[in-house]
Amino acid sequence: MTTDDFVAPAGRAYLIEEDVGITTFIDPTLPSFKGIIKHRYSDFLVNEIDPSGKILRLEKASEEEKEVLDPEEAYTELKAYLSDETIEKLRALFSSAESDGVEPVLTEAIEDKVARGMVHKTIRKYFGHSFISDGRVEGNNKLIVRWKKFGDKVGRGKPKVDWKQIGSDYLEFVVYKENRETMAVINMIARASKTSSKAYTFAGTKDKRGITVQRMTAYRVAKESLSELGDSVPLVRVGNFKYVHDRAKLGDLKGNHFCITLREVQRIGDVAEGENLEDIISLSMSSLRDKGFINYYGMQRFGTRNISTHAVGVAMLAGRWDMAVELILMPKAGEQADFCAAREHWMKNRDAAAALRMFPNQCIAERAVLLSLSKQIPPFDYLKALQCVPRNLRLMYVHAVQSYFWNKMASHRISLYGLRVVPGDLVALPSAAPIRDSAAGDDDVDPDDPAAVEEGRLERMIEVKLVESEEEAARWDVTDVVLPLPGHSIMYPTHEVGRLYVEEMGKYGLHPNEMKRKNRETSLTGDYRRVVQKPTDVAWRTIRYNDTNLPLTLTDLDRINGVPQPVSVPDGKFLGLVCEFSLTSSSYATMALREVLHVDTSAGFQTVLSVASKADAAAVEEAAPAAAGEGELEAAL
Repeated sequence: MTTDDFVAPAGRAYLIEEDVGITTFIDPTLPSFKGIIKHRYSDFLVNEIDPSGKILRLEKASEEEKEVLDPEEAYTELKAYLSDETIEKLRALFSSAESDGVEPVLTEAIEDKVARGMVHKTIRKYFGHSFISDGRVEGNNKLIVRWKKFGDKVGRGKPKVDWKQIGSDYLEFVVYKENRETMAVINMIARASKTSSKAYTFAGTKDKRGITVQRMTAYRVAKESLSELGDSVPLVRVGNFKYVHDRAKLGDLKGNHFCITLREVQRIGDVAEGENLEDIISLSMSSLRDKGFINYYGMQRFGTRNISTHAVGVAMLAGRWDMAVELILMPKAGEQADFCAAREHWMKNRDAAAALRMFPNQCIAERAVLLSLSKQIPPFDYLKALQCVPRNLRLMYVHAVQSYFWNKMASHRISLYGLRVVPGDLVALPSAAPIRDSAAGDDDVDPDDPAAVEEGRLERMIEVKLVESEEEAARWDVTDVVLPLPGHSIMYPTHEVGRLYVEEMGKYGLHPNEMKRKNRETSLTGDYRRVVQKPTDVAWRTIRYNDTNLPLTLTDLDRINGVPQPVSVPDGKFLGLVCEFSLTSSSYATMALREVLHVDTSAGFQTVLSVASKADAAAVEEAAPAAAGEGELEAAL
């Protein structure tokens, strides 16, 4: 086993589905068509589903909860303290549509402290959603009135709250965010509202590249502290406030509802006479609704570069600590120049200290390994270096191995037996509580304690049984069939797939029945995951359009603001597909889309499609020669 065994073929800078065991479909006979996923981040909408099964919607943005005030009343109040000239300047400022290029207004000196306070109060009351008055800059009792910027204080101090009278310590609210990471949003809200980020909890993290809606709670944070935020936190809105008795905990959700727009949908391959693309789409979406999809671990589990995260995990499980370090540090295709330079320097010179200085701070695993190596005298202790990588990353590597083998076995299971339940299968026993595939995430245990993570899996593990006869198999549905993630506390199917576990893992010097190790981080408990998932709330519509950047569906904020529903353009140049469905928190939306499209959903492949689309749009707009663009696209493909 060498590092070459884990690198994508030369000339390909990214992983594809086949590299991580994703190779078959529920219905291989369905025709293929392609569409661009996440061409714009607003093409990917996610609404959390709470434990009761309700799809969460932002029903009222925070600024909408305020009383609508007449700005003319503000100017009347300000006349008692400011000159007509200053008021006209303020009128022009408050009427400006955006902050760029707009000069702040400097008032005359207001000697009386009470009067200055009244000016502050009036501006905050009528225009505080976008503007701020500041008396600390110029001195001489003058005020500067300007557009708000992120980080400006909202309101005047924390509102006083009688928590005993409220009868609850937690404020629950809904967060709408665009192209933001969940933790970054919490930090921004806390900073803008002058509250502690530690007060906030949530049920699950959401993708950055998309528009997402989720539930959060805040400990002893007053509603007024957040309802005054308005649009002061860019690309974030909060609303649906209510006080509750319990905080939101990781895992306190039933799943997520997706609304995904696929752009430039086209048939792949020869088009049969009389064939209609919209009929093909309807056939594929109906199959998703009625038959479901193979519940693969998505490409996110394995990274996007030409070396998968599971490769590092395989080396760790095989005790090849040197190879694990090498896979972390070796060059990866498609990275930015400073990353590449640091990796090349390490490969050529083996100078850990110099390479450490070259790696940017965001390269957490690489810097941790090199920091340890830089303090050692060769020969290096690679295990010691690996142990300096944050434990949550180390666990990610070995859990990716389990995901990889699960994907491989799911492909074999469907290819061999289809959608029938057969003797030798494992099935999940019915449970009074909703079954959660714990392999989807370990967020509710301490990520810094590998033993706790594995014990947590054991505690949450669903109960399964072996199907022993055809008669018994007839009583179960394919959605009950599970496959194990390799570990020391699970059972394996007894039909051909059980033998294939031994064969596939043996290629890397591993054995499914030898997963208990002295090193607790590589001693894996195992788990079970359903082979087939059926989404709920499945719906779809097609839409024709000409503008590749035109939104094709509405966000929650659009609905609040009364934005009309996008309509199809007769004879539009492009065809879009807007599809909706709900999934449990353990499943990947991209794998459901894969079942619809019958094409590769890897980030690298989709980027090629999106770049080609943008290039085509630019070529049309600039009337550039088509030949040059086609040559570049062929090179990219």
